[in-house]
Amino acid sequence: MRRADLARAVGVSPQAVAKWEDGSTHYIRRDHMTKMAQVLKHPEAWFYGDEKKANNKKEPDMEVSETAIQLAYLFDALPAEQQGDLLRSAAQLTEELRQSARTVDRDAQQAAHLQRLRKLITDS
Repeated sequence: MRRADLARAVGVSPQAVAKWEDGSTHYIRRDHMTKMAQVLKHPEAWFYGDEKKANNKKEPDMEVSETAIQLAYLFDALPAEQQGDLLRSAAQLTEELRQSARTVDRDAQQAAHLQRLRKLITDS
């Protein structure tokens, strides 16, 4: 398929398609990616190099927010070492938040248990 034909089918300029092809732009709007996948008869995952998902006929029903897309592009622009540092920091923060949530849940359960015990004692 010619660049101009793809551009027309997707609803963008031929220059935009050229930038996607040569990698000079790192952002392709989700609706354009979806349309391009339909026109070229490939799952969207194929364009991202995800062979496992590309071979899977069913596309996941998942909306990706603009914020998540921007975050992915920013992450991808980082050097590999900084990507690793960021992932480790995010994993550590996530674990700390999970532990904090468990502590809050445990404290709330203990408070509720004490309240029930007080009620039992005062009702006796």
